[in-house]
Amino acid sequence: MQEISHKSETAMHMHADTAIIKREHTPNMAEKVLNMGQNTLTLDALRNQTEIPALIVDQQGLIIFVNAYFEQVFGWQPGEIIGEFVGRIIPKRMHDAHNLGFSRFITTGQPTILGKPLTLTAVNKAGVEFAAEHHMIAEQNEGQWLFGATIKPVGPDDL
Repeated sequence: MQEISHKSETAMHMHADTAIIKREHTPNMAEKVLNMGQNTLTLDALRNQTEIPALIVDQQGLIIFVNAYFEQVFGWQPGEIIGEFVGRIIPKRMHDAHNLGFSRFITTGQPTILGKPLTLTAVNKAGVEFAAEHHMIAEQNEGQWLFGATIKPVGPDDL
């Protein structure tokens, strides 16, 4: 679990299907987070998540954080995946849709899906695809968007 500086390359982008969270504290903060049962999902909560794979991606689409459970499920050590494009865990056939959604979000500031779990396909280090439930959020910090997600395998073989 480490953060490193970004590689200077054009990045793959994060889904526009995210919940927006402003970093500043406001009385309506609770209304701006994705509610997962009795827990709220924030980037700080993702950094401390121990039961579900979690990652954080910067505005350029580079992975800047993964938790230990992400390592177990996806097979990458932090030094192998941090600084890489988030597209590494997205099937290639979905890259165009992913980039389009991210660009739309950055341009409009409006996500297309809020507060709902999404079942999408993820890819592990070995290239094996699997269905996973994604809960995604975005926080703006110092004018830059950060995107976070929990990615829980679903199905008969829940990794």
